[in-house]
Amino acid sequence: MRDVQLPLASMSIAKDQQISDDDDDEPNKRTRRWPKQVLPLLASLGFVRNNSSAAPRTSTLSSSKTATTTKEDVGRATWLLLHTLAAQLPEDGLSKQQRRDVNTLVDVLTRIYPCGDCARHFGELVRNDPPEVSSGYEFSQWLCRAHNAVNERLDKPQFSCDRIAQRWGKLDCAGAGCSLDDRNERANER
Repeated sequence: MRDVQLPLASMSIAKDQQISDDDDDEPNKRTRRWPKQVLPLLASLGFVRNNSSAAPRTSTLSSSKTATTTKEDVGRATWLLLHTLAAQLPEDGLSKQQRRDVNTLVDVLTRIYPCGDCARHFGELVRNDPPEVSSGYEFSQWLCRAHNAVNERLDKPQFSCDRIAQRWGKLDCAGAGCSLDDRNERANER
């Protein structure tokens, strides 16, 4: 069977697009430059290589090969999900159901996380320092400490937990239904 080349992302980046210091996440159409905070995402997706030249990453699919995902890819995606979820939780206090849900999510990750070694290590972290779920703020702080423990194990730099809100904030979406509070209030009205 013949191999087929498929792009791994729907966006395309011209080779002449560069990284800029702009504050938004869109390329500047006039200068064709990408903001610097988008660089890590573009690099992790394989779009940016060698002095910011960029080309879409492709994958070869054939009947004899299966797709693979690296531990690093899963780790980055999981931390993004967890930190983003934590940022959406009410800062001043969680409902009993929210506390239960957060604890369940963390517990499930210790058992079904795709990397067995990672799941065991995360389970040890949770047993030694159970999640703090009294508020979104407390959970964010606990999550940062857990993330830093994983970073230390992987010889990666520590992240300042004072800067959580600058790194992982509220979702940027318009209208009602964006926050967990809005969704929970509507669910309680039914």
